[in-house]
Amino acid sequence: AAAEIAGGGGQAPKAPKAKAKAKKRSKKAGGAMFEIGEIVESYYEDDDMWYDAKVLKDLGSNSFSVAFTEDDSEQECKPGYIRKKMSEVDRDGPIEAGEWVNVYYEEEGRWYRGIVQTENSDGTVTLLWDEDGEEFTGKPEVMRKMVPKLRLDELSVGMKMEGTVKSYREFGMFVDVGAEREGLVHISQAAEVERPKGAAAFDVGERVSALYEEEDEWYPATVDKVNKDGTFTVTWDDSGEEDGPSTVEASNMKLLMPRFPVQIGHKVDVWVHRIEPARTSFERGQKRELPGRLGLSMFEGGRAPQARKKPADLSAFAEMDSSKFIEGEVVRIQDFGAFVRVKAPDGTEAEGLLLPGQIRDGFVENLEEEMSAGDKVKVRIARVDPRMRRMQLSM
Repeated sequence: AAAEIAGGGGQAPKAPKAKAKAKKRSKKAGGAMFEIGEIVESYYEDDDMWYDAKVLKDLGSNSFSVAFTEDDSEQECKPGYIRKKMSEVDRDGPIEAGEWVNVYYEEEGRWYRGIVQTENSDGTVTLLWDEDGEEFTGKPEVMRKMVPKLRLDELSVGMKMEGTVKSYREFGMFVDVGAEREGLVHISQAAEVERPKGAAAFDVGERVSALYEEEDEWYPATVDKVNKDGTFTVTWDDSGEEDGPSTVEASNMKLLMPRFPVQIGHKVDVWVHRIEPARTSFERGQKRELPGRLGLSMFEGGRAPQARKKPADLSAFAEMDSSKFIEGEVVRIQDFGAFVRVKAPDGTEAEGLLLPGQIRDGFVENLEEEMSAGDKVKVRIARVDPRMRRMQLSM
């Protein structure tokens, strides 16, 4: 029976793509896109589906005559209606004509899909978008092959993989390595971003939390200008019609989002750091199916080099109301409890210990069934010892 492959992808960008300069197609090195007798995937319009088919004849201009393997019926396929069989694509090899790819379209910050038609002499490739069949020429570095997803049980800790950065979060970046789930490169497993010598503390466009001195409160803002005197002009997120930009000292600003060494849509080498298989959890008599998780690292072998941390100043947390909940992020889990990173109103960040008995009522047998590194949790400041630099949390 023919294998059914879901076709399509996101709607192709129309107006911006129309501006892209079309490049002259170059003949694919090695001859035709497909060989006679090769099993490919062909789009059957009546069913709006892709089926396995055998190449019968090269009709020229990347068009082919094929016979579906299911019933031997024949069909002529124009460019964009025929592609390489996904299970036969070399997931680690260079992008080639005939392959189905996912493309990061930087002008819109979105991903779209298309089929590669030619490999050009300047190192770019030309493809046809799935949705509208228009041409687009781009660099392979912002493209990812569409191949069958790897199961998590096919991976192992320490395995090196090439991935594509898909998105950023305040706790790390998500990377597609071709597995059934995107992997998380936690900020502790990401390479440090080296700033140019003499660079300002913040860049124009960066999102920050800044002190609004008139109210002695911290608010989110965007950096508009780097001033010659070392201060910064920012625009507040919730500024009213009468409120204009403010000038803020660098010491009264903190980044809302960490700086990451790889841009969204670009490729990065990573190592498998942690694998959590899908599991079933029973919480308060309720059955929950928890999906598997994949942790990645930018450090060889999957482990970040250990660096001695400077003890945190917890004085800002000692003054906080212990009855109020704040948002925290689970950093790591030990047998005796979970370490959660929290932020004080003045922007100070520190880790606190969340003991199993402070998570919920009843006995907690396995802490990893309750939470995982990277989870967002609501916690209260239970106890702070500034002298010993220790903080206990509660849920």
